[in-house]
Amino acid sequence: MTTLLINYIYYNPVGHVVEALKFSRGFHDANPGIEIHLALNQYSPTELTAACPWIAKTYPIDIYQFLQGGSGVACLEGIPRSWDYVMTETRIPHDIARAGRVGRDEEAMSNYYRVTESLFHASRGTGTFFPRIKYPDGLKYLVDSKVELRLPQSALDFAKARAHDGPTICLLLVGSGSYRAYPAIGTWIKIVHALNDKFPNLKIYLTGVRKSANGCTRTAGYTDSNIRNILNRFGNVVDCYDIGLWNQLALVKQSDVFLSPHTGFGFLAPCVDTPWLAISGGNWAEYFFNHVPFYSVLPDNPDFPYFGDPKIWDAFKGSSKIPDMVPKNLDKKIPEIVEAAALLMDESFTYEEALKRHKRNVENANVNRANIHTGPFF
Repeated sequence: MTTLLINYIYYNPVGHVVEALKFSRGFHDANPGIEIHLALNQYSPTELTAACPWIAKTYPIDIYQFLQGGSGVACLEGIPRSWDYVMTETRIPHDIARAGRVGRDEEAMSNYYRVTESLFHASRGTGTFFPRIKYPDGLKYLVDSKVELRLPQSALDFAKARAHDGPTICLLLVGSGSYRAYPAIGTWIKIVHALNDKFPNLKIYLTGVRKSANGCTRTAGYTDSNIRNILNRFGNVVDCYDIGLWNQLALVKQSDVFLSPHTGFGFLAPCVDTPWLAISGGNWAEYFFNHVPFYSVLPDNPDFPYFGDPKIWDAFKGSSKIPDMVPKNLDKKIPEIVEAAALLMDESFTYEEALKRHKRNVENANVNRANIHTGPFF
């Protein structure tokens, strides 16, 4: 049997794990009978691979064991040294060059790749994922293979017990980054009011993670007081914080729409066949589509997306929010957010139509169009 190691050690936000799952599925679909193994940052949600039957084995890597730069570390002991193919994530040197510094994580990951470059042997070839995807001869890849996560029955039962006979939205207020990169609580309150006006008998599942577990990221942008401000204000908003990853995903799967700013967790919605309504802004535009209808509400900002450019934090000095999330700017987008939710709840709105709409929206938006994907690329 042909073996492939996807050596995908990167930062710990959940979106990077989903990227690895997407790549693994593309290799699986294009190479019948291939056995795929995946190495991931231990401090990311590596348990997600348990929902991917096409992945034979996962190796959680404790990146901090490599701060000393040596090769004799415990997390490498169970990984075979010989493979037919090895594909490696290669963004770290580019990230270091862009940032102009090497922090603890960057040093650890750089040392990991230096060690494993000579440790893992690929008899039939090696490839890389960045800055351009390069496949070795003989290894095929199918672009935009669909990732479908198989959730535990216990999680599906958890969501079923909370099912609602009416429209449902799963809402994530923030990702794991700075609070400056996400909508203000006041804007979220206006959004929920507008959604309630549009959809009678709407149920909203408000989810997130208050406390990090095992080094994974958390949705830390808002205080408990901020969260309670929304929960206490609306009788149709249900507290679904800290319910565990599988239960979160089951609620997302059961919902008609997943609504959030750009966040790696949002990548999971289309992996359980739920449309993602993204409030775009900040460093990254949406690029994970996965054959499920979606909608990105784009900001009015010619610098978007910033791709890590420090000027994102300098653009509105003295403001508590980046330009895309300043209330007076984002509040103007609320009618579009509501209409997009209605569009995604319409079962006749297909993935193909979503791609066409997204391309048209990008062409007409005041954004850096050259840096926004208008279709699947991996």
